This record gives sequence, C-alpha cells and structure tokens, in this order.
Amino acid sequence: MLGHEEMNCRKKTQGRKEWRIKAHVDVEQNADEQSILRQEGQVNKSVEDGGLNSPNKQEDVKNFLHKHGVRFVALLETKVKLENWYTNVDYNPKVRIWVAWQGKAFQVNIKQTSGQLVHGKATHATIQKQFYVTFVYEVNTLAGRLPLWQDLKSIVHTIHEPWCVVGDFNVVLHPEKRVEGDVIQHAEVVDFAKCLEDCELHEVNTSGAFFTWTNRTIWSKIDRAMMNSL
Repeated sequence: MLGHEEMNCRKKTQGRKEWRIKAHVDVEQNADEQSILRQEGQVNKSVEDGGLNSPNKQEDVKNFLHKHGVRFVALLETKVKLENWYTNVDYNPKVRIWVAWQGKAFQVNIKQTSGQLVHGKATHATIQKQFYVTFVYEVNTLAGRLPLWQDLKSIVHTIHEPWCVVGDFNVVLHPEKRVEGDVIQHAEVVDFAKCLEDCELHEVNTSGAFFTWTNRTIWSKIDRAMMNSL
C-alpha cells in the first residue's frame, strides 16, 4: 500500500504529484481484478490527499485490509504515527514506514530499523513457515541511497531462509521502467543493480498496474518486490 507526498517528490516537474492506478494496456483484467484495482485506487487517493491524519482515511485503509484478509502489511509515506503499529519514527521523524500484523496469523521479530528500512523475521502461525522481510522507503538522491544499499548487503549475510525486500526504491532499474521524462543515466541504476546482484535478489512478477508513480506526464516503476531463491 503506497502513498505519495508532493513535498518530497523525486520529479521536479509541473503538475500535482500523485499515485495512480494505471492498468497496462496489454493486460486484460477480469471483473474481480478491476474491482480490486478500483479499491486500491480509493485507498491510494486517501493516502495522497494529505496522508492518513484523517480518521476517515484511516478507516478506508482498515476496511480495505479487512475485506481482502490482509494479515501482515506495511504502509509508506504515512506522515503520522498510530498506536499498535511499528514505525521507524526514531530514525525518520516523518514516519516513512508503518508495519502491522495480526498476532494470531504472524509472529514478527523486528531485527533492524533505519530511516529507509524496517527489517524483520516473520513466522506464519498456522504452518510455522519462517521468512525474512525488509520494507523499504528510499530517499531520492544517489548519495542518500548509499546507506540503504550497504544495509541490505550487510543483512544478506544473516539470511538463511526466504527473504523478501519490498517497497518504494525511488529509482528505476531499467530504461523501460520509465516513460517520458529525462533520459535515465547509468549512474542512476548501477548501485541498485549491483546491490541486487550482491544480495542475490530477483524481482517478483506482479499483476495489475505496471507503472507505480506518475505526475500525468511521466510514468515510472519505482516500487517493487524482490526475493531470494531460498
């Protein structure tokens, strides 16, 4: 579940910055998929219109999670702090990452937190399957992203089970992941690509909207899920 905060936008272009549900033109969706995308759009709209300070907006998110049976979730760019959610507020005053889980469904042990990530180990309560997950919200400068790459490279040495890294990386990985806008420079993606190689992470296939950020002129895929092969 992702939001976008204009004041921290990574694109200096005219027009209001926002998250939009944009279906790929080559993908046919059935009625159920279209319904889910509409609901996701409603939740994203709530997040983009000033964060989640409004109780009505928070209720939108809760209703969405309940309807779809979500038991383990992270929200990004929320700008507020709620009780009973784990946040990285001590490392980022704007509370970029919220993490919550249902105790009856998952046991979660947070291992590491920074201004750009929350990393933990989770156990599925029913089947006792264990896995690691790292939720990411990355800053929008080359220098600012370096600590995150280093953190991930350090974390990988502690991983001996399935590992998923998911969130807003604030950078594209390949030229085709951005439509319009400035030409993608090698320096923009080389550190990201090298980190994925060193951590032996590969991108998870997704369905629905291909691009995850737009200002109605430029479209980019900067949000993704990565996993190892364990």
